[in-house]
Amino acid sequence: MPEVTVALVSELVPLVGHQVRIEGWTYAVWLLRDGSVCVLDNACKHVGSPLVDGAIEDGCVVCPWHGWRFDLRTGEHRTGFGPLRGVGTYPARIVGRKVVAELPDRRPGPAGAMTAPARSAWWRR
Repeated sequence: MPEVTVALVSELVPLVGHQVRIEGWTYAVWLLRDGSVCVLDNACKHVGSPLVDGAIEDGCVVCPWHGWRFDLRTGEHRTGFGPLRGVGTYPARIVGRKVVAELPDRRPGPAGAMTAPARSAWWRR
């Protein structure tokens, strides 16, 4: 995965998400209290809400629409039943005044697309 500049450090506020769009894909970037940065896919797995608007609690971003929790380091969906598959996370670090992340060079399908279910033709039968 190529390393890409996703933000300037001066654009970030600790624990407040920063949305970026790169090559048609939307990512959420956070500057944490310890000075590290996290980059995640910006769409919640539940209904696609923008994770960038979520609060940070106990190392997780909390989806602003329905409260789903995603670990900032692993992307795992944290539940009462244990961790489940979550959202994409990307290695990130600060280099000088920039935040760089290792983003995939190619991704399948349209960025952030939410597709409607296929329509049934039951009435034609």
